[in-house]
Amino acid sequence: MDKVKGWALAFAVGGLYAVIGQIIWNIFAGALGADFPYLGPLTLLGMGAVALVLYLPGIQQRIGAVSGFGSILPFNGFAGGVAGAYERAVAETGQPGKGVAASVKLVLLVIGVGGLVDAIVGALAFLVA
Repeated sequence: MDKVKGWALAFAVGGLYAVIGQIIWNIFAGALGADFPYLGPLTLLGMGAVALVLYLPGIQQRIGAVSGFGSILPFNGFAGGVAGAYERAVAETGQPGKGVAASVKLVLLVIGVGGLVDAIVGALAFLVA
């Protein structure tokens, strides 16, 4: 029964995040026009801002702990991960500069791994097609 409850909570939280994303999309589409080519990236940027607002007071962490969901989605998990890397480094060293360095290291790692995976998938798609 606990597994079903966890799935239901994860589904509900995921649905809520989807609704928030759709609201952000609609706001940008209304302001910039539905054919604006960067609605997707702007929506993800808006979701990252929502994640940051939820992370700073600890709301995101509580949502993840209760529902088992929240840290796996790129638009909110990445912002939380970067903020968490900063907080851990500052807690360990007491130096904000080390926190910034840890955050930048995480961002570069994610971009590097993402770029490598994209290159491999692109090369495979080119060879197969």
